[in-house]
Amino acid sequence: MSEQFRQTRWPKAIYWRRASQLGFFLFFIYLVMRGHGDPAIPDGWKLRSAVNPDVLFLANPVTWILSVISSRSLIEKPIWLFLGFVILTLLLGRVFCGWICPLGTLIDVAGRLLRPARVERILASQTAKKAQTPHLPPLISHRTKYYLLLALSIVAVGGANIAGWFDPLAILMRGFAFAIYPAAHWWLSLAGDAGETIGPTASAVRSIRVWLEQAFFSATRHSYGQSWLHFGILLGILLLSRLHRRWWCQYLCPLGAFYGLLARVAPLRRRVSATACTECNVCGNTCRMQAVERGHAESSDQGECVRCMECSDVCRRDGIEFSFSQSSESGENITAARPLDLTRRGVLTALVGGFATIPLVKMAVTRRTPIAATGTDIAQDEYMLRPPGARPEPEFLTLCIRCGECFRVCPQNAIHPLLFEAGPEALWTPHVVPRLGYCEPSCTLCSQVCPTTALKPLRTSTKREQIRLGTARVDRNRCLAWTDREECGVCEEVCPVSPKAIEMRRGGRGRGAGSSEQIPAPQVIASRCIGCGICENKCPVEGEAAIRVTRRGESRHQIE
Repeated sequence: MSEQFRQTRWPKAIYWRRASQLGFFLFFIYLVMRGHGDPAIPDGWKLRSAVNPDVLFLANPVTWILSVISSRSLIEKPIWLFLGFVILTLLLGRVFCGWICPLGTLIDVAGRLLRPARVERILASQTAKKAQTPHLPPLISHRTKYYLLLALSIVAVGGANIAGWFDPLAILMRGFAFAIYPAAHWWLSLAGDAGETIGPTASAVRSIRVWLEQAFFSATRHSYGQSWLHFGILLGILLLSRLHRRWWCQYLCPLGAFYGLLARVAPLRRRVSATACTECNVCGNTCRMQAVERGHAESSDQGECVRCMECSDVCRRDGIEFSFSQSSESGENITAARPLDLTRRGVLTALVGGFATIPLVKMAVTRRTPIAATGTDIAQDEYMLRPPGARPEPEFLTLCIRCGECFRVCPQNAIHPLLFEAGPEALWTPHVVPRLGYCEPSCTLCSQVCPTTALKPLRTSTKREQIRLGTARVDRNRCLAWTDREECGVCEEVCPVSPKAIEMRRGGRGRGAGSSEQIPAPQVIASRCIGCGICENKCPVEGEAAIRVTRRGESRHQIE
């Protein structure tokens, strides 16, 4: 092997890669733990983190492009970050997946735990034996992610945006936002309560607990009804590593498919020394993406290779390097790139599947609502409230990528994910549930962190003066003042607007027949109500509140 080859070989690339993965994963944890808000008078609420958490999704070209296609509008956010990753991929290959992606890092850890070296050798030998016997083509292969990306693009052309269902960064954020982060906050509270009961350590434990809560957790402990669902999805992706290391990345990840297409033209390539290589297949057995062809070490799939460079580290004869050009003038170092082998049947299936998905996703129980001289379809549920700054429903659905940022940053735990209440197209999109948490009138954090402007950026003054989530309505059959002759008035006391949108007026009656006594009972002044939901949240009636916020009067649709 030439001396020049030895000099240009990347030294200990595995350590550089692991350091990069660890650094970016810690950055993700920082965004999760510090991406909350604190009250800042008189400017409303401000983010704790120095970096806006939306940066995680502004680096994602797939969700940005598909959101633009589905909404037929440009997103008013800077695009330099994801353009930087696109240029990086065009130069170096699929390095985002191997060196940066936080979900890829977790998958690598899961692969090490579920497929240790001994198990990996056994399974690799079994795979090699199966490869020698003829069998039917697998239902899921490395081509599947390309077909999925094509189908998602067709759905976007049809005006539906479901890229967030499969986006790896959105899946990871939902798993952390809905399950892992609330669980960590719960354990901190539990440990703090236990530690504070021990006399000698009570003061120290209390100080540590206060510091941790102020530094890393929101003022309100969050909880979500779909925690197990999103944790199960994330856990399932990690457990797939038992079948094959980086199973998700190789077979299903649409972001990986996009970067894989770009990586095929990258000048940085894997090159093999023809004199040093003995076709021992160590590099092929080591490759976590099955990018190296068995029996032909020089042949690799540029779209599958994540540039982990582990094959270079394990080669006992130093016969593999990653470089931009041949290392020697003699042409000793060779490379052969496998073509993109998509099948006609697979492409047609993806096209048909994409077109068939459009009406299935858009099927929902809706009604036509007048907006000036035109109309739009919105969900029938009158209690489905969108967060402040939400665009009109059809436009909102085409822009929302279900990233989970607005859920996580809400200081009152008011925003929760929909399931199928508003149809498949609205799956996992945010809606406000006042009974679980009210919308703080001075808070605009959710609109600040939305990466696609599905929630338009708001100023605190704009929200107070122009934004209405809906209008509260008293249920006289449940209100204590209207039915039980109990003087309550909690809703009127907590109403944050001035003058009050809820007034206590004579009119409440007891249940007894012929009762003529009237006591103060709440009545809503619709023209003043902003739909924040604090009245519904604080209503003392058990179960469903006696006062609820409906969509009537919401500013984004101007429903009368």
